[in-house]
Amino acid sequence: TGEGKTLVATLPAALNALPGKGVHVVTVNDYLAQRDRDWMGPVYEALGFTVGCVQTGMPQEQRRGAYACDITYGTNKEFGFDFLRDQVRRRGLAREMGDTLRRWDIEHGALASTTGYAQRGHAYAIVDEVDSVLIDEARVPLILSDSAGHPSPYAAAFRWADEVARRLRPGEDFNITLREQRVEMTQDGRQRVRALAATLGAVPPTDRPSHVLVEQAIRAHRLFQCDRQYLVTDGEVVIVDEFTGRVLPDRNWQMGFHQAIQAKEGLAILDETHTLATVTYQAYFKLYKKLAGMTGTAWAA
Repeated sequence: TGEGKTLVATLPAALNALPGKGVHVVTVNDYLAQRDRDWMGPVYEALGFTVGCVQTGMPQEQRRGAYACDITYGTNKEFGFDFLRDQVRRRGLAREMGDTLRRWDIEHGALASTTGYAQRGHAYAIVDEVDSVLIDEARVPLILSDSAGHPSPYAAAFRWADEVARRLRPGEDFNITLREQRVEMTQDGRQRVRALAATLGAVPPTDRPSHVLVEQAIRAHRLFQCDRQYLVTDGEVVIVDEFTGRVLPDRNWQMGFHQAIQAKEGLAILDETHTLATVTYQAYFKLYKKLAGMTGTAWAA
């Protein structure tokens, strides 16, 4: 700390704000975004620029106002999700956009705005901790999904798979690849599943093979721990970001894995989400016509 990035960023930000197309200064969390905006705001305002800040939970009109400024501070997550929400609205999926986005629009006042869109373009961005965002987390997907909160029609199948997974033996019935966090049933394991079906009853109706359900259940038990990769809050599974340690209340695991965790924890099993839009940080930041970054941890050979 103390390299002077916050102050020095005003130079390229002000220069690239001159055309009036908007500059995004990207930080790693809401606190730093607001702090940097407050600290550097007087510098920009003395030069005649307007400066705003996008924060989690901000009403849509304030959000649009922040993006309308010459210089806008915010996190990579907020910039990315605003882009995804705008894309869904822009595609005209008002009916298909899902309950999650519709609720977000109502709660944040997006439906009352003239266009509903937040961002006005991607002219220039300067990314703080650029090595972390564009190297370490480059392929991390931001996923805007619809989670309606309805009970899953296949809840019985997930609970069946969970009971089977509890009775299987590592190394004999299945193998785990820790690096890839992958589970693969052995031939003996598949035979044991069929034998267990005779005791527990056949797998209830489902839309996927029984061994896939069982493999997801094994992953839930063997590779994921409560209070580490996820929390259980008010009867819901909340994902913990592996990079930042922050909770992600709007995210669900895909391909039935979230339901496998719910079964493991004895919670109500809700219907799977479907993806409305997704983008990686790498793909999102490629949208900018000009891109720059800052870091205090890089070393040039």
